[in-house]
Amino acid sequence: MKRTHMRIIAFIIAALMVLGLFSGALAFLARGAAGDPPIRPALYPVNTRTTLPQTDYLENIKEGFKFNIYFQFTFPSTTVLTPSYFESNSTFSYSDDTSIEITGPVGGVYSVSIQNIVYEGGSSFNLSFKIPYTNASGQAGEATLTVPVNSTRFVPSGSGSDDDDTFGVTIFTADTTVSRQLKVGEETSGLTVTFFYTGYGLERREYTAGEFSIPSNSSFSWSRNSRLRIDRDRNRDRGRLTNITYNGGADRLLRVNLDGEYFEIPIPNRYFEGEGDEEKPPASDIVVENVVVKNAAGQRLLEITEDTPPFTVEITYYDIGLMGETRQSLERARLHTFVTNATGFKTPGGTRGRLELVSFSQYPRFRATFDNIQSDGVATSFGFRVQYDLQDYDDSVKGEGTAILFQVTKSEEDDEIAPLKPNVIVESYGFGDEAITAGDEFDLDISFKNTSRAVGVENVVMTIEPGSGFSIAAASNTNFFSSIAPVESIPFSIALRANPAGNAAGTQTEYSVTVKFAYQYLSKQEYASGESSVKIAIPVVQLDRFSADEITDYTNTLQPGEEGYISVPITNKGKSPTYNITGSVTMPPGVEFSAPNVHFGNLEAGKAGNLDINIAIFTPGQYDGYAVIQYEDENMNQKELTVPFSIMVMEPFIPEPVLPPDIGQPAGNTPGPVGMAVAGAGGLMVAGPIALYFIKRMKAKGSEDMDEDF
Repeated sequence: MKRTHMRIIAFIIAALMVLGLFSGALAFLARGAAGDPPIRPALYPVNTRTTLPQTDYLENIKEGFKFNIYFQFTFPSTTVLTPSYFESNSTFSYSDDTSIEITGPVGGVYSVSIQNIVYEGGSSFNLSFKIPYTNASGQAGEATLTVPVNSTRFVPSGSGSDDDDTFGVTIFTADTTVSRQLKVGEETSGLTVTFFYTGYGLERREYTAGEFSIPSNSSFSWSRNSRLRIDRDRNRDRGRLTNITYNGGADRLLRVNLDGEYFEIPIPNRYFEGEGDEEKPPASDIVVENVVVKNAAGQRLLEITEDTPPFTVEITYYDIGLMGETRQSLERARLHTFVTNATGFKTPGGTRGRLELVSFSQYPRFRATFDNIQSDGVATSFGFRVQYDLQDYDDSVKGEGTAILFQVTKSEEDDEIAPLKPNVIVESYGFGDEAITAGDEFDLDISFKNTSRAVGVENVVMTIEPGSGFSIAAASNTNFFSSIAPVESIPFSIALRANPAGNAAGTQTEYSVTVKFAYQYLSKQEYASGESSVKIAIPVVQLDRFSADEITDYTNTLQPGEEGYISVPITNKGKSPTYNITGSVTMPPGVEFSAPNVHFGNLEAGKAGNLDINIAIFTPGQYDGYAVIQYEDENMNQKELTVPFSIMVMEPFIPEPVLPPDIGQPAGNTPGPVGMAVAGAGGLMVAGPIALYFIKRMKAKGSEDMDEDF
């Protein structure tokens, strides 16, 4: 009986084990079929910004224009694959030079920079960014991050902002210059107006009067001598109007007609003086640069929820409408700011904020600060209004702006998000010349900076990677710095040598030097690691290694009109042939000589030869001349070398005649033996130099004949 019970119990245990294994297998298969749950990225707060290439936020973006966008996002512990991409739609699309760069993670944060996105004129300002990744189980997936694009500078198609007959051109008013100051009520002619623009429709060439025109009005007119030149300057599109007349009117808009279409150039206020009549205040034009959210302790907040205690919103912006004002007038002005439309936010302490002038270069830069703000849990835009009471005007200048505050929903995956990390960047560099010659040593001077305003970095290791184009002359490629304070800059210099390459002589090629930084910083009472790198492009010009050496083989002594020769040794130590080598001779002015030009031809790389030039000089004397060697490199650049030489032209030798001893002697006075010996010796003294002279001439002639034979 007991044995039967034992068998039953064993059977039940075995059945349970099989059932457990079966259930586990089903669970595994189910998980494998369903895959790991999708991973969702989170947009990093308030770091998104939109710019126009090379204009730094300062102009409207119209249909067909290109712009850049920068944003950051956080992603759980996975591998993010590159390249990532965004989806084209009716608002945003790609161009031939669109580029996407994604860096990180540093402190759990990835940074994305997209250059040259085309605005298509739509009004849906959400960018759908796709992120390929590999999860912890090794499975590949793709996450979608919706990036709200700050739309305050975009002009949608059909908005009525532009007429149908305008060019797609936006003028950078701050960079517009006029050759002379203008005074209202007085005519000024012969003006040159230079402007920079972005857009399309202007062909790069010079337009004459008739091809373009300026509708005459009370302010500006043109003549048949006026010209419009469209070209490029420092990678920017530039226009230049010449021979323009200011008629003294108050209109500050110069309108240009071109082939039935037009564009307008606002003339900056700074070129007008003595207007006489009451001046109207300028119109405000706000461009938000950055938004920062801080808690009561002044620490930057990385997320905002409905449970976040009251916080402070700091908005930094440019007002490009005030570009004609002076710093002094803005410092004397009374400044006001108010919250106007904070949808999703509460202002229990009132809507008034603080407004201050931060800096003033081409455009005044302000900071608006609003305290005691609370969130109701809805992410939305933060509207504000500003007012400037300027002493030069009876009316105040008023403007409105909108700042985008991004809402981050806190979850378990977000608990590990680190605070905003400091970055170490190369803020400037230099290497002396415009280009470095291959084989030369030079100093690369750089200045690197901790960009954080609050967090210092420690244990900084800077590594210089010279790449294939350079080598380090006399130093280590690794350098250590114990710490860099917030916003501190440190200068550094390293000696490099430009390596010769196999390129043609005179060829200029850019090579990169990579500067890498690895550092630590304090985050949540723990040390975190950070790293960054930058590539510095340096142009290198290859050496011309064709040479002409010292002349050692030549006829150094000549008689007037006698033909000699000069043999110039030439060598091509380069990597490519030297072409069309010719030789000639130059002598001092007034020297009569003959030296026909000689064509040598080409000389292959690594070869040597001699260029022989015949020369005859017709005037006795000691002369210093030059053999001139002309040639072309592989790029058809014509070059020239000169080699000095010295040559003597002797006076012609004419021996005096010797009379026989019996001529003029009386008959019978025959010389004795001693007299005959003396006469014989005299004859040898005369004949010896003559014979020696002819022997040397025959030897020289024979040597030249042998040279001609070979």
